[in-house]
Amino acid sequence: MLATSVTMKFLHAAAMMMEVQFYEDIGINGVRIPVGYWIASDPNPPKPFVAGSLQALDNAFDWAESNNMKVIIDLHAAPGSQNGQVHSATIDGVSEWSTGSDSTGTSFIDSTLQAIDFLASRYCRREGLFGIELLNEPTSNFVAIDTLKDYYRRGYDIVRKYSADTYVIMCQLLGADPSDLSDLGHQFSNAIIDLHYYNVFGSTFADLSVQENIDYINRERRQEIEKLNVGSNGLLTFVGEWTNEWAFRGASQADYQRFGRAQLQVYGEATAGWAYWNYVIDDSGFNHWDFKQNFQGDSLQKLSNGEWIS
Repeated sequence: MLATSVTMKFLHAAAMMMEVQFYEDIGINGVRIPVGYWIASDPNPPKPFVAGSLQALDNAFDWAESNNMKVIIDLHAAPGSQNGQVHSATIDGVSEWSTGSDSTGTSFIDSTLQAIDFLASRYCRREGLFGIELLNEPTSNFVAIDTLKDYYRRGYDIVRKYSADTYVIMCQLLGADPSDLSDLGHQFSNAIIDLHYYNVFGSTFADLSVQENIDYINRERRQEIEKLNVGSNGLLTFVGEWTNEWAFRGASQADYQRFGRAQLQVYGEATAGWAYWNYVIDDSGFNHWDFKQNFQGDSLQKLSNGEWIS
């Protein structure tokens, strides 16, 4: 079932106060906010997590709604870890999300769905909600595609208990073909495949020149987005993470401008838009992962039409 095409430009931001007017002024219309599963237990989350994330998310909705912005709630860290990375709240590289259970015998997948239920029940009536992302960056070395698709079906049904039109966002299985999720389009409405694109990690980009990086965006990435736009049975496409940094070293500002322009042009072809990782980086120097520094430093420019999407 085909959902209405939308054009959104999101930033990743865990703190928004004092910045929402800047977002609006430059044409950014949403934020993708990562949360951990322990938000459902706030203000008494399990150790070693600390309280406060729920109030922070409530505040973010207030600020977004007062500035005509939308929010994606991104479940970034699931119990048991869906990818073995530190950003999914593990420090030992172990991922047991798809097979493990907690001390009460509840499977980690069921605990994750309980967190989705909590988030959907609390925020689906909020005007500022754009969508709920059911899981960030599951990886194929730990999670089987059939397990993930079953989880997405169950998560979709939970969100639909509370809202018929909130977008349900499904991150690709990293290390697999994102079109593996396309058959879910026959079952879902207002649903989105989230693609994460970085020219930073892995051997593919280690030795690419400036032009080769740009060619990769214009060729491989564009082809994948075009394929999904026409072949995912009504699922929208969303480049939910990208950044104006790469593995190449010694690039000039003009190189970064060309690289950023190519990404904006190609990722703007995704039917649900994109989200830049990250809004600000807590770093003393210039950092190309930092959207605000890139924009204000002229390394990332709007397109020739004066917009972020052509």
